[in-house]
Amino acid sequence: MKLIAVQNQVLSGPETARMLGISVSSVRNWVRHGFICTTPGAGDFIFLREEVVDLKERIERGEVSRLNSRANKLKSSRTFLPVELFENACTRGTVSDISAYIRLSSIDVDTAMFMLSLNLLKRKDLLKRHNPEDIISSPSLTIRGRKHLTRTLRSWMEALPHTFDQKTMKLLEFELPDQNNVLGIIYQSILQEGEKSSKGSYYTPHGVVENIVQRLAEPGVSFLDPCCGTGQFLVSFAEKSGDPEKIFGIDIDSVAVNIAKINMIVHFPDLDFEPPVYCRDSLLNYNDSQLFDSLSSLPGFDVIATNPPWGFHYESDEKKNLRYFYPDINSGESFSYFFVKSMAMLKEGGKLAFVLPESVLNVKMHRDIRKYILDETRILRIEYGKKIFKNVFTSAVIIDVQKSAVRDDVKIVRGVENYHIRQERFSSNRDMVFDIHLSGRDEKIIDGVYSKNHCTLKSNAAWALGIVTGNNSAFINEEECGAGQESIIKGRDLMPYSVKSVSSFISFEPERFQQMAPEKMYRAEEKLIYKYISNRPVFYCDRSRMLTLNSANIVIPSFDDIPMNFIAALFNSVLYQFIFQKKFSSIKVLRSHLEQLPIPLIGRQKMNDIGKQAELLFSTRGDDYDRGVDLINETVFEIFELSQEEIDYICSSCRK
Repeated sequence: MKLIAVQNQVLSGPETARMLGISVSSVRNWVRHGFICTTPGAGDFIFLREEVVDLKERIERGEVSRLNSRANKLKSSRTFLPVELFENACTRGTVSDISAYIRLSSIDVDTAMFMLSLNLLKRKDLLKRHNPEDIISSPSLTIRGRKHLTRTLRSWMEALPHTFDQKTMKLLEFELPDQNNVLGIIYQSILQEGEKSSKGSYYTPHGVVENIVQRLAEPGVSFLDPCCGTGQFLVSFAEKSGDPEKIFGIDIDSVAVNIAKINMIVHFPDLDFEPPVYCRDSLLNYNDSQLFDSLSSLPGFDVIATNPPWGFHYESDEKKNLRYFYPDINSGESFSYFFVKSMAMLKEGGKLAFVLPESVLNVKMHRDIRKYILDETRILRIEYGKKIFKNVFTSAVIIDVQKSAVRDDVKIVRGVENYHIRQERFSSNRDMVFDIHLSGRDEKIIDGVYSKNHCTLKSNAAWALGIVTGNNSAFINEEECGAGQESIIKGRDLMPYSVKSVSSFISFEPERFQQMAPEKMYRAEEKLIYKYISNRPVFYCDRSRMLTLNSANIVIPSFDDIPMNFIAALFNSVLYQFIFQKKFSSIKVLRSHLEQLPIPLIGRQKMNDIGKQAELLFSTRGDDYDRGVDLINETVFEIFELSQEEIDYICSSCRK
C-alpha cells in the first residue's frame, strides 16, 4: 500500500480523543463500531489526521447524527439522570427535582451532598435529639453515642469550600425518596457529563451489584472495592457478611467517599463505627501509611468486586509511574491496572468480580490483560450483558475469577443461555481472544468443518484497503459530474454476490488521495471485494475493474486451481456466517479473520460447479436470487457433511 507522506499525518489514540473532544475509551468504541478506522501498517491504534479532521467536521455539520450526542463529552457541562439506577418513576421525579434545584441555585456539589447527607441522617433518626442546623452552627458539637459519625461529619464540614446560605439550607427540607443509594444517585445526577466521561465514572445498577453479591458474599468475608464510588458494593456485601468493619473501600473522589461512609452508617444504625473507606489513589499510592497500615492486619481479601473506571485519562507523569508499577500492562487502560492491583491484594483462593467493557474480550489492544488473566487466575464465570450504563456506547461483561493455579471450565452466561467452555481454549486463540460466543456445541460443529482437508487465504492472497480520500465530501459525488468521473464502490453498496446500483463517483487522482493501494489492485481483471463494516462476510466477485472506497476492501487469492467465485460462495454462505459470528463476534471484517476461514479442497470440478451457481447470482434478483442462495447454502452444508440437526441449529443461530 502507498501512504502519501504529509506532515503530522498520523495521530495517536489520545491525540484523536482530544481532537474529537471525547474519551480514549470512546475512540476505541468508535473504531469497534466502524465510525473511524485505524491506519493499517502504522502501528496499533493510530489514525490518519485528515480522516479525524474529516470526521470532526462531519459531526459538526450534523452529517453523523448518531455521534452528535457523544461528541465533546469531555467538555460537556450537560447532566443527565442515571435512569438505570432508579427503582421507580416516582423516585426519578423527586431526584430530578432535587438535582435541578442544586444546579439552578448554583450550589457547590460537595456542599450540596453534605446537606443532603444531614437530611438523610435526620430522617433515619441518627442525629438523635439534634437538628442538622445544630451540626452546622456548632462544629464542636458531639452526637451522643455517635462519636465516629460526629468525626466523619466534622471532617467533611471542615473541608467544604463555602458557607451555608438560605438556598443551601433549603436542601434540608426536601423529602428524600426511600431508594437504594439515593445520595449516590443524586450525586450522579448533578455531575457534569464531561467529568463523568473523563473519569470513566458511571455507577453500577443495583441489580448488577446484587447478582455479584449473591454469588460471592458469605458471612464473615473480608471485602474490598478499590473503586468504591458511593459504596453500592460496600453496603450490599456488608449486609450479606454481617460485619461492616471488614468491608473496605477506596476511591479517588472525596465526595463519593464521604457519601459511601454515610451510606454504611445509615445501613447499620445500631453500630457506632468508622467505615474503613479511604480517599486515596489505590493504583499509585503504594506508600500511603494511613491506608495500608489499616489493611496490614489482613493477609489478603477474601473477595474484591468493583466497576472500575474505563478509559481514565492519565497525565504523563502518572503514565510513567503506572508503567513502572504495572509492567504487564502496556495498553494504558485504567481497568487493566485496577485488575492487576486487585489481584495483588487478593488472598490465595480469593475471588474477584469486575464489570468491564465488552472490548476486553477480543480487541487486540487488550491482549495484555487477557494474558494476565489466563496466566494468573482461574476464570470462574463470564456474563455477557447488554448496555447497562446510560450514555455509555458499549455493552458490558462481568468476569469472575479466582486466585488459583487450578484451571477448569468457564461458565458462560448470555441472557437465558448458559454453557461451559475450557479456559485453555482462550490461550490457544489468536491474541488470546475470549471467544465466549462459541459454545461447546458450536465448537464441535466448527471443529468438524476444520477437520476437512482445507487451505486458507493466509500467505495465499494479496490484500488492499479501499481508497482513503482524506475528505470524502470533497472527492465523492452522488452523480457523475463531467469527464474523468468513474464509479466507486462503497461498503454499503455491497450485497452477497452482487452490488446495488452504484451511486458514488470519483475522479481518479492518486496524488491527491490520502492513502491507496497500488492501482493494479483496483484494476485487476478479477478480484474479490468485501464489506469492511459488517457482522458477517459479504463478498462480491468483480470483473469490471471498479475502484473501491475504504469501506469496501479487496482480496485477490493467488490459487491457480481454486476459482474466486467459489471462495465468494463459501464466504457468503450461512455456514461461514455462523463460523464468523461464533469465532470472532465482530462488526468489522478483518484480514486476520478472513485468513482463518477454511477453503475445502474438494476437487476442481466441484469447485467450478459451485462457482457457476455463484456466478448466476451476480446479476439475479427476486425469487430466483433467493432460490440460488438456498441452493449454494445446501451445497456448502453437503461439502462438510453436516447433519440436518446441525444445519437447523446453524440456521437458527444466524437468525438470532
